Amino acid sequence: MSLKPIDKRTRFDTRDTLWSEIRTRKTFTISDLYGATHLARQSIRPFVTGLCNAKIVEQRGERSIKGNGTDAAKLYHLIKDVGTITPRVRKDGSMVTQGNSRRQIWATMRILGTFTFRELAINASTEECPVDASEVTTYCQALAKAGYLKVISGGNGTIPATYRFLHYKYTGPRPPQIQRVKSVYDPNLKKVVWDSLEGRHD
Repeated sequence: MSLKPIDKRTRFDTRDTLWSEIRTRKTFTISDLYGATHLARQSIRPFVTGLCNAKIVEQRGERSIKGNGTDAAKLYHLIKDVGTITPRVRKDGSMVTQGNSRRQIWATMRILGTFTFRELAINASTEECPVDASEVTTYCQALAKAGYLKVISGGNGTIPATYRFLHYKYTGPRPPQIQRVKSVYDPNLKKVVWDSLEGRHD
């Protein structure tokens, strides 16, 4: 079964809600997270297990409460708060690196201010995660349509576009996402900001 577009999911469908709850509580059980988010326990447990294996959360002790299954009484403690952006961990604790390039591009746009796609690709690349120029081109074109970037020169014929990042449009650390349904979703605002049918959603 294919996933719903991210903007069609409720806040209870994502790990962002779980991570926010964990950061707020600091100490919690699986039942605490279930009661607060209404996510299925079979969705909560792998995420908490991944956080434990990544040494972000630690299981220590138990709480004397009535619960469904052994996990309901285990007490988990947040031991490494890595910030507001939800850690992307597998069940074995290894980090998911897919999507890192977009985060690097988004952060570098803000630093450079004005750039071509080649300049952005070079500056956003790291040894661990090189950024492909074609990805930068596609992403810049989409963000320009959504109003985050402004083309200040070029962009037609053989002259590459020079973009300016509109700093007043910076909404937060999570990079806007291009969806398969030809729209741009901003996870900081939790809404679609542009789609191919209606244009910008200002």
